[in-house]
Amino acid sequence: MPRAATAPPPARPAPDLREAPPERAGEPAPSSATANAGPPALPAGLTPGAPSVVRIPGDAPARVIEGGPETRRAIIYLHGVCGDITAIDGWAEAASQVGTVIALRGDARCDRDRFDWAPRFSWGPDLANLERRIDRALEVIRAERGGALDEARPILFGYSQGVVRALALAKRDPRRFPLVILGGPPVQASPAALARARAVAILRGEFETRDNADASVTALDAAGTSARLFVLPRAGHGSYGPESNRVLGDVFSWLLEQGRAEPGPSAP
Repeated sequence: MPRAATAPPPARPAPDLREAPPERAGEPAPSSATANAGPPALPAGLTPGAPSVVRIPGDAPARVIEGGPETRRAIIYLHGVCGDITAIDGWAEAASQVGTVIALRGDARCDRDRFDWAPRFSWGPDLANLERRIDRALEVIRAERGGALDEARPILFGYSQGVVRALALAKRDPRRFPLVILGGPPVQASPAALARARAVAILRGEFETRDNADASVTALDAAGTSARLFVLPRAGHGSYGPESNRVLGDVFSWLLEQGRAEPGPSAP
């Protein structure tokens, strides 16, 4: 399939979160000759900043916000208990400037399907399975992007119950997850779990309980881990509010600035 550059979409308001995005399937990476020809370009049909659903063979579909062709970083997003996976659409513009968001769906279906247009899910306890799911999603989406995705060190973003899973992943494999975002934390972040993190951004809504978020920053700072609190104006727990693109832009900028001093793969 010929490859063509996709122009970034113009600035636009956050999309209607009830609108289901198009579904797409993975495709193989291009030949070396194609990959080396001309400026960076995404395969046809992939639009930076546009949400879509990607089929992952052997797993649930992932929701993806495409980064531009020059942004190889991956951002793994883990939603909250019975959370709305489409909430990431509200900060798609900010995310697409720094990487490709891959939002996995929880592996345990919520008992009460009282939600508006789609079933909701939560996270089970099997951390090894979650790691395999992350690996597979990265592999599929990297191939779909023609190889333009770095699988080695994604930004890890957990929201609410996803924070608990993110903390466990960061503790289990700190070399892989040096940059972490914890949104609406239901627990205080453990300095031991994040002892080797390069930077941790703590995110909370203006109208949600602040204790865990504020205590997490204090504890991480005291332990020598670079941490910073970011507040989403006019947002409660489970929402990102009307200024999510601006705030998440600040979050990603700060994380990447901290990460520039990150040691290489061979460092102890």
